Amino acid sequence: MIKVLFTSFLIVAAVFFAANYSQSDHLLSPSAKKEKERTAQEKIDERVFEESKSKVKTKPFDFAQGKGVLDKIVDSPGYIVVNKTGDVVFAKNPDKKRSPASLVKIMTAMVILDIMSLSEVVTVPAEATGLEPTILIAEEGEIFTVRELLRAMLITSTNDAAETLAYSVAKKLGGSREVFLKLMNEKAKNLGLTKTQFANPTGYDDTKQFSTARELAKMAEYARVSYPAIAETIKTESASIAKTSEHKKYELPNWNSLLGIYPGVDGVKIGFTDEAGHVTIVSAERDKERFIAVLLGAPDRRAKDLWASELLNSAFAEVGIKKYKVTQDMLLQKSNEWSKQLTAAQDENAPTYNSELEN
Repeated sequence: MIKVLFTSFLIVAAVFFAANYSQSDHLLSPSAKKEKERTAQEKIDERVFEESKSKVKTKPFDFAQGKGVLDKIVDSPGYIVVNKTGDVVFAKNPDKKRSPASLVKIMTAMVILDIMSLSEVVTVPAEATGLEPTILIAEEGEIFTVRELLRAMLITSTNDAAETLAYSVAKKLGGSREVFLKLMNEKAKNLGLTKTQFANPTGYDDTKQFSTARELAKMAEYARVSYPAIAETIKTESASIAKTSEHKKYELPNWNSLLGIYPGVDGVKIGFTDEAGHVTIVSAERDKERFIAVLLGAPDRRAKDLWASELLNSAFAEVGIKKYKVTQDMLLQKSNEWSKQLTAAQDENAPTYNSELEN
């Protein structure tokens, strides 16, 4: 009898153990384990991304084709110059991956405009405050229109504006900031940018964030021709955000020094980080000829601007248009103009910018 009871106990125990063991992680496949470990927010973000990715859909952009030749005057580690038909004229290491610094904000702007209208209002979250280096110094709770912060982000390259807009897009869609990053990378994939990846909306250095001179040229030109709000903003030499009951007054000098100096320049964007060095994308049209130049890794902002002007000069000379000499004095005068603009703003308790800390 005891033997029968013992045998029955073993059978019941084995059934109980098997039932519970089958539900343990030991029998889960690697993919099932990963799914189990995902947070609730990640699942929400994945759903929101799948529902929203059609909003950033576009066709591959056929631009910046060909090898080009070296412009020996410019000593930058990487650059590319493309003409109005999309053919490369000059290039050096155009397909080498590098940190793009604030050139990232061009993609940030496109995704914002894919989701939000310029008239919508957004509130500065705590996560967008206390950043550095180039910032509005906006305060948590201040309320702006998308148009105001888009201008701040593209003209003065403000990082708190970029983060505020990224969080606002994500909130509107029902997800976290991660959704915005997914949409940036989805749009890059749609445009055919196979050597570009984004990890933040500002341009801060990150090993998971990179692009190439060729793909940055494609991205910038697509933004310029496809988004009127971007095209209008990037050619603005300076602007301001008027004081209201919802926010302070802010001055917005455009850090692109060649605007108003080199004939025909109408954009696009500058940047700087320790990893990227000084970088710029400059577009210009003269006598119905148009070129866009991407210059990466310059040692300082003066070299960045002088070298970019030389790249444009060489390109325009190729089609018989006279070169235009940009000097150090011209660039210094532009810096002095920025200082006067920002000093005047201090009288109204607006924040101070440091033009040496472009990002």
